[in-house]
Parts: sequence; C-alpha cells; structure tokens
Amino acid sequence: MDKKDTTGGKKVYQDIISEFVSMLRKNELTVGERLPAERVLAAGMNVSRSSVREALKVMETLGMVDIRRGGGAYITELDFAPFINTIAPLVTRSPGFELELLELRELIEVKAAALLSVKESKEAEVALTGIIRRMESALLVNDPEINARLDLEFHSCIFNYCGNSVLKQTSEYINSLLEISISGNRKILMKEEINAVKLFEQHKEILDAILAGKMSLTEKRMRDHIKQVVKIYDEALDGNQ
Repeated sequence: MDKKDTTGGKKVYQDIISEFVSMLRKNELTVGERLPAERVLAAGMNVSRSSVREALKVMETLGMVDIRRGGGAYITELDFAPFINTIAPLVTRSPGFELELLELRELIEVKAAALLSVKESKEAEVALTGIIRRMESALLVNDPEINARLDLEFHSCIFNYCGNSVLKQTSEYINSLLEISISGNRKILMKEEINAVKLFEQHKEILDAILAGKMSLTEKRMRDHIKQVVKIYDEALDGNQ
C-alpha cells in the first residue's frame, strides 16, 4: 500500500527531498549521477510514485536535479536560478529593492576581490586578463550587449577564483535578481559610451590591484566601481519613473 500524502502534517514529498539532501551532504550522491527510475525510488523509500514525481519537480525548481524528457533525472550543481526566476516577481516588488541589492553586492564583491588579491592564481590571472582584452576590443564596436556580457563574466570570474563558494553562490543569487528586477539589466550600464569606457577603466584598475596583491587598493577600487554602478542604475531608474 502506498504511503499517505502526509506524515504528521508534513507532506511526503518534503521527506523525500530531505532524504536526497542528506544523501548529497554525505556524498552518497554525486553531481552528474543519474537517479534510479521513479518506481525504483518509490519502492526503496516506501512511498508512492506520485510523491516521488512531486519531489523531483520541486527539486528541479530548486536547481537540485535536471529532468530530461525520456532520459531520467540527474543530480546537478546547485543552481538557484530556476527558483529565483519563479519567486522574483514577489521578491523584487518592494520600492528601492534594486539599490538595496546593489548595496549588498558591494559588501560581498569587495570581499571577494580582496580574497583573490592575496591568492596566487595563474588561472585567475589568465582568465581576467583575457576578459579585459576582450572588453577593450568590444569598446571599439560600442555594442552594449557584448559589453554587458563581458562585465558579467569579469565579476563572475572574481567570485569563481576567490576561494569562497558561499560568496560565489550569494553573488549568483543577487545578480539573478538584478537581471530580473531592472528592465534592460546590465545593458543599462553600457547604454552610454561614456559609461562603458569609465567602467572598462575601473575593471582594468581592479585587475591591476589584484595582480599586484594589494588588498586595500583592490578593496577601494572595487568599492568605487560598485558605487559608480549604483549611480548609473539610480539615474536609469529615475528616468524610468
């Protein structure tokens, strides 16, 4: 007989998700691993197939699994984007939310850049230098879309190599909400050529400070950069009101 839909007021699918979280924490499941078929999972957990299906759908929304049509479910790197995209209209509706997000971004991004400045990472140096070169080339064609993509790549690269996975995941959460909540997302920053040039120069100065291993200077330059971003967003938001 199938297990009931609830256990002590708690839905069965929540218990199933908790079990998967426990297995992931214990490394009993690994990224890329294909989960057994629904009927196998249901039998092993003594629950209904409908409860397993419901749990997998929630886990997909949470970015825990990738469900492929006709191909089963696979464990993925934790990705908050699907969940954020679902709840963003509720989270981002409060007045001034975008600028508050940028204030939070300043705190974590200054820290990430500072951490990277005291690490000796040849991979980070090569990656960031390559992005700066592409940024410089992109200025010649004045394409806001290319510049915006490279801007995101530069900042993501800093988080990827800073050595702190919590900062990295927090940055992804913040940036996803910013992309959704501000019409035109990062292209706002690059719409005016003078902004694109100024931001490029700041990116280059940040990289120079990181490569020089100067933590205090890196922090100052990143803080000045984020304040410039806030200023541009603020002006854009005022213009849309």
